[in-house]
Formats: sequence, structure tokens, C-alpha cells
Amino acid sequence: PAPETENDAMDAIHAAGIPLFTIGLIFLLALIFAIEVRDGGELAAALTPSVPSLKAMGGVSGKLVLEDGQWWRLLTAPLLHDSLSHLIGNCVALALTGFFLERLIGGSWFLALFVLAGLGGSAGSLAQNDPNIVSVGASGAIMGVMALAFLVADRAPDAKRARVMRVRSLF
Repeated sequence: PAPETENDAMDAIHAAGIPLFTIGLIFLLALIFAIEVRDGGELAAALTPSVPSLKAMGGVSGKLVLEDGQWWRLLTAPLLHDSLSHLIGNCVALALTGFFLERLIGGSWFLALFVLAGLGGSAGSLAQNDPNIVSVGASGAIMGVMALAFLVADRAPDAKRARVMRVRSLF
């Protein structure tokens, strides 16, 4: 039977184990990248947003965050990417891990982990990069997701899924 209400439809999606937050994040990252390319100037023609565009859209750098007090960049930088290959690599890694992990811990926890790990990745960029370098990408957030997937793999419904989660996390 067809779902009667929107809540029934969402319950059916969750019961089917569809990783909505993982899929939503992938679409969000792709949409933001399309905006970066559209607004990126000459270099965007090669699907490579310019550094000024990345800076304007919220890339993180020591000068902008630490000296100018633009702390919001810690949240925006993980949503930006500097090339199509960068975006594709991050989305593939997010899908490989997120499809399993989100089903195991739930969408809200998955999203919270992604945000916290993204903040950690931005902080790591600030700590190790020259203050003038503009850094972007979801790699820090995805590494956090992969680390948790590896750590909680033993809670998977069966040994095969646990092994797949560990292998994908290490890959």
C-alpha cells in the first residue's frame, strides 16, 4: 500500500535503510560545486574554480579566520572543492562509507559526525598551512566518517557487513 502521509513516507524510507543524509550531502556538495564553477571566472571553464572564487565562497585560511575573525569559514570550507576530480573523489569516498555507516548509526548522528569532523579538518588546515593558503574540501569530514565506520563496524548486523565497512574505511 502507498504511504498515507509524509511521515509514513519517511518512515518507509528509513525502514528500507535508504541513507538520505549521505545522498543529500552528495547532492549538496555537487550543487555547491556547480555554483563555484558558475561564479569562478576564467578557470571555471576547466571545472576548476579560481582561488578568489573559493575565497569568496568560504574557503579557510589562517589570515581570514585567525586574523580577520571569520570563524564561519570553518563550516563552509568543507562544502567547497577546488576541482571536479576533488569533488568526485570525496563523493565516492563519502558514498562508500556513508551508505553503511548512516544505516548503522542513523541520519542525525551521521550528519552531526560529518559536521564535527569537517570542523576538525578545517582546524587541521589552519594548524598546518601557511596563513595565506586557501583550503577547501570535505576530506576532513570524510576521514572522520571513515574512522567511525571502522570503529563501529563490529556493530554491523552481520560479519560480512562489518568486514566490508572496515575494508572500505581503510581503502
